[in-house]
Amino acid sequence: DGIRDQPRSRGLGDVYKRQDYIPGTIINSTTMKRDNFFTLNIGNIQGIEKGMGVFSSIGVVGIVHNTSNHFSVVKSVLTKNINIDVLLAEVGASGMLKWNGENSNIGYIAGVSNDIAIPIGSKVVTSGGSGIFPRGIEVGVVKKTHTIEGEASWYIAIEFSQKYAALENIYVVKNLFLDEFKTVQNQ
Repeated sequence: DGIRDQPRSRGLGDVYKRQDYIPGTIINSTTMKRDNFFTLNIGNIQGIEKGMGVFSSIGVVGIVHNTSNHFSVVKSVLTKNINIDVLLAEVGASGMLKWNGENSNIGYIAGVSNDIAIPIGSKVVTSGGSGIFPRGIEVGVVKKTHTIEGEASWYIAIEFSQKYAALENIYVVKNLFLDEFKTVQNQ
């Protein structure tokens, strides 16, 4: 039968592994500009590629923007054109993480319908919808909400869980099934 035919040398974690996490260190960073970047001490040789997600043990950090053999530049969540799929965990609503350029501790979520009640203090995590990040990496908590005039959506301000000025150690997400994920999404 099917269960007895499964290999016994590997645990379920190995069979269903979808990501590798490559550790690195930030060697240069900005947090006070309109568009902020981090330079990492890892690059192509370590398997880093443009478009990979970056996070810390505390929360989401950004997306790899450029690489060389030994270094990578990460577009931080503290940039105007960041688009990371996020999920309001308590209510199951998804939206896009944005930053308005004003406070490095505060971001906002766009694209959430205002017919959903959003409790203050709700946990915000990555949704896993783009294949860049797995579902469940912490992003922050909801601090305040208000409706956007003339639109059927919320402005949701969040406090980031990660304090970016104090960031040093990170992990880069290598999605082992990203090509397959993109192929099936585009069919």
